[in-house]
Amino acid sequence: MGIGKKPVPIPIIFCMLKRNLLPIFFILTFTLTWAMWVPATLNKLHGSASILGPDNPVGQIGRWAPGIAAIILTAIIAGKQGVGALFRPLKIWRVNIGWYLFALFFQPGLFFASKLIDSVMGNTYDVVSPLTSVQIDAPFIFIIIGVIVSAIPGAFMEELGWRRFALPMLQIKNNALMASIILGLIWGIWHIPSMIFFSETNALSITWAVVNFIPATILFTWLYNNTQGSLLLVTLLHASTQYSNNFLGMIPTETANIISWIVAIVILFVFGMKNLPKDGERIQAK
Repeated sequence: MGIGKKPVPIPIIFCMLKRNLLPIFFILTFTLTWAMWVPATLNKLHGSASILGPDNPVGQIGRWAPGIAAIILTAIIAGKQGVGALFRPLKIWRVNIGWYLFALFFQPGLFFASKLIDSVMGNTYDVVSPLTSVQIDAPFIFIIIGVIVSAIPGAFMEELGWRRFALPMLQIKNNALMASIILGLIWGIWHIPSMIFFSETNALSITWAVVNFIPATILFTWLYNNTQGSLLLVTLLHASTQYSNNFLGMIPTETANIISWIVAIVILFVFGMKNLPKDGERIQAK
């Protein structure tokens, strides 16, 4: 009779988890989201509907995965007090009003600036709100209310994971720019099933869409690091972006992406690539 291997002591497993916390967070986040969105996307490509798709209220829970993963791992590592600390930056609201203006109006401003530039360049087009194509047997006002109400939890849970949990840890060993590039690419790749679900199947277009998450992430890092790590402000920016895309629509040209890159590059030169805040401090994991 052979002698089996001894079970790995729990403290060792705990230490392994703690040492690899960030990779485990990303793996758990992708698993939770893609377990819903990938089957739904495959079903749609074969002409079948699924409640797990990102266009369905049930499938929208997939957006919550970054926050869910952050809560689970924090609870394992730091317990109830750690989870409380994870949510604490939501109370950071006493910041300069300029940051609120940026969070609330950057994306709508980007939309109108892009449309104006395209118009001046002779590139005219009509942009239709995605809400007009929603086929739900309900009064349109209920659809609008549903979009407004559902955007906040999704935006918050994403930011709880991406900015509150992952970004500070990335900034321990990386400067703000490199942390943003890493997080931006991961954030973009995480969206790939959603991109394909909404009819983007060209590999080059998907790759470009993933890369375009980098300037957006730089802006989020800039906002986060300059507002003492305010979870409230980055949630407002995320929700505002979603509201703009849903109510105003998406610019069909590359103008908005180009402007985003320009704004991100200007911010890097003005604030510095190392930390992004002017005071030279950055928010690290606590």
